[in-house]
Amino acid sequence: MIDKALTFLRDQLNSYIQLKTGNNNVVEFIDGNQFGPDALENNKVNLVMLSLEEERILRSLKGVPPNCPPDVKMNVYILFAARFNQYVNSLENLSWVIKFFQGQPVFTSSNTPTLDTEINQLTMELLRLPISESNSLLEIANLFSPPSVLYRARLLVLRDDSTISTLPEITSTNSTSELLY
Repeated sequence: MIDKALTFLRDQLNSYIQLKTGNNNVVEFIDGNQFGPDALENNKVNLVMLSLEEERILRSLKGVPPNCPPDVKMNVYILFAARFNQYVNSLENLSWVIKFFQGQPVFTSSNTPTLDTEINQLTMELLRLPISESNSLLEIANLFSPPSVLYRARLLVLRDDSTISTLPEITSTNSTSELLY
């Protein structure tokens, strides 16, 4: 599911940037075989998943079948790092990323028919990190600091509709239990 969401975002950004500039395949995933600055593709806006976070506030058992665990609702932290030979091109392409999500921060099947049917909605939220946190984040990821922007894709729902096992139904309780202190 995460792969489908990030591939969808990459493809949507590429279509938008091609429409605006004529440039093809500007947004790409980092090279998974490399670490550090070498992982970033040159002359690309590199899409990097930095972190996942469960949205526990919205976790609910409402509407969940009896033998299935509740949905896991995830926030995906995505870094878009522009690395171009000409610094001004990095800034220009990063601006296209920001403009795109400013113009369409919410993706649903009704406004974006190419959204995978397993994804109900993606909401993109621009995050602002203080400079110290931004530097720490890039240091942890072992990346140098190209022009970049951090977004949170909110509420990616992960669900396995198959039942792993069926537990026996509870038919009675033992009322003679003691409390231990």
